[in-house]
Amino acid sequence: MFHLLKRPLAVVLSAATFTAFTLAPVANAQAACQYVLGFAEFQGAIPTVVGQCAGPVVHNAQGDGYQLTANGVLVWRKATNFTGFSDGSNIWYATPTGVRAVRAGAAADLREALSKLLSEHAFLAAVAMQKGYDGAPDFPAAAAQLDQNSLALAAAISSVYGEAAGQQFLVQWREHIRMFVDFTVGTATKDEAKRRQALAELAAYRTSFAAFLNTANPFLPQEAAAGLLQEHIGQLSTALDSYVQGNYAQTYRLISESHSHMFMTGTGLAGAIVKQFPDRFIPSGM
Repeated sequence: MFHLLKRPLAVVLSAATFTAFTLAPVANAQAACQYVLGFAEFQGAIPTVVGQCAGPVVHNAQGDGYQLTANGVLVWRKATNFTGFSDGSNIWYATPTGVRAVRAGAAADLREALSKLLSEHAFLAAVAMQKGYDGAPDFPAAAAQLDQNSLALAAAISSVYGEAAGQQFLVQWREHIRMFVDFTVGTATKDEAKRRQALAELAAYRTSFAAFLNTANPFLPQEAAAGLLQEHIGQLSTALDSYVQGNYAQTYRLISESHSHMFMTGTGLAGAIVKQFPDRFIPSGM
């Protein structure tokens, strides 16, 4: 659904990049090498960051240029005229208005965080529903951990869209968990009307929450988001029904599928965010 990442520059610009080139020993090269053209201009803009020259400019088969420095490596991409520098942890790159910085791997970190939190939500929700149905003494602990996950998700949204959007997300997210609780209570008490009401509310929620996501990020198509939410709802509700019926093989297959499904959803969400804010995650031209 969504394209996520280009290869992180910290990887592309690691020391391993230079195994394809024949470089003079750094001790000898440092005395002879110098910065020229775009590399000289770039180093002049952030001299303490780039540091002293540590090797000559070398080129690969595509004509891209690389130059080792005392602090990292400079790179120039022939195809895009991209000029940048990485120290392995951060990336600095040239823009028409000056040099900008971004932390290497920021997009990968976002994908990992959202995928982890959403898949964790699926697992914790399934556990809480089973514990609630059983009236287990550890249900409050399961519910509390599920809410901690909700708070972490809201914090992740806030980090991208601001505190107000994060709070709006949290209200709606907690509300859908409340609907799952109602479905569980209706199942436990054999109240079919309560079960149907909870499923109807969840159906309406998937539409309204998908609209909320699409409003925040136009790269999250509303119909696709609603479809992903419907699958999540179906997996968890059917998993509880299977648990009640004693069909444990199907129960845990569905929970496993829900975990994987939400991990994939997190990956897609991160990809859409990166696409919406490329300057915050992937420098232009990389």
